[in-house]
Amino acid sequence: MSNPIYPDTFKISEDGKSITCLRCKRTSFNENDVGHRYCGFCHIFHDDIWPPAREWWIKNPREANPGDVPS
Repeated sequence: MSNPIYPDTFKISEDGKSITCLRCKRTSFNENDVGHRYCGFCHIFHDDIWPPAREWWIKNPREANPGDVPS
């Protein structure tokens, strides 16, 4: 799944039963999160992150998420 140009934003466990978000460092064992590559804490589907923005997104965890609604 790795791309030599754009970093992955998540890691799937070797047994395929969990996903760890490389931004918030949280791990989900929910099979739907794993299957859809979703982070419930960041509220984002990892595949939706524009590849050239992935490194910035991982390194800037305090910035707003694309799905956040301003308060």
